[in-house]
Amino acid sequence: MNYSKHCDLCKNKQVKLKNGLICSLTNKKPDFKIYCTQIDFSKDLQQILESVNIELEVIKKDKISIHLSFYLFSTIGTFIIVGGISLLKSTENSRYAIEIVFLIISLGISIFAITYHNIKKYRRKLHNAKFDKYEIDSMLMNYGIEYTSKTSFNDKIHGTQQIDIEINFLNKTKKSTRSSYTIDC
Repeated sequence: MNYSKHCDLCKNKQVKLKNGLICSLTNKKPDFKIYCTQIDFSKDLQQILESVNIELEVIKKDKISIHLSFYLFSTIGTFIIVGGISLLKSTENSRYAIEIVFLIISLGISIFAITYHNIKKYRRKLHNAKFDKYEIDSMLMNYGIEYTSKTSFNDKIHGTQQIDIEINFLNKTKKSTRSSYTIDC
């Protein structure tokens, strides 16, 4: 079992060079099965929840622009490749003309490769952010902690985005929080 995910959120963790991660209450390595009965959530819980939820929402916000650029540049790449192939058919068989046509076709293929890489990178980031959120949420469910989050994006000013996040704990074990963050876009 990966105890560090639980212990990272607890006030009672200690990390020692010789022993590694130990509990300051028992002075032993963690050995619980599903959840720790002695856990005392630190302020890191709020910061981790905020960062995981903000990261997911920032990635989701880019979905439309990523997909639009994918379709736009895929279409441009297709037109360049088709134009290069039709140019190849219509040119005489001089070496210079064939080299130019192959450069044009290579440009179209490069545009395809770049757009595919961008959409693949976006999907990987989205998958990782969803997995991180799922991991934290499922761990908190073991402790009976449920929450909702509401993220709002303010106007971008000179490449800086103000993000407000509100976390409401549903079971009243913790109080609701509201924080603001500024990120560079």
